[in-house]
Amino acid sequence: MDFLETLFWDLREKRLPLTQELVENERVTSSLMEQVKETMGVAMADKVDGIYGEHEDIACDYFFRYGVQLGLELLGLLV
Repeated sequence: MDFLETLFWDLREKRLPLTQELVENERVTSSLMEQVKETMGVAMADKVDGIYGEHEDIACDYFFRYGVQLGLELLGLLV
């Protein structure tokens, strides 16, 4: 595991600050997942939850690395 990957996962494990927007988003997400469970069953809900989790990890990793690269370029440390 390289340095950026270690840093990414350390930061990823930090809890987001509980803003009103985050609390509302979690409430809506939970409600929708309950509807998926009721409509399609627990197995499908687990699959949906898993694939969205993987997508979030991939997107966060991409934007994290892009942000580090941009920051280094702005500091003039990366050509």
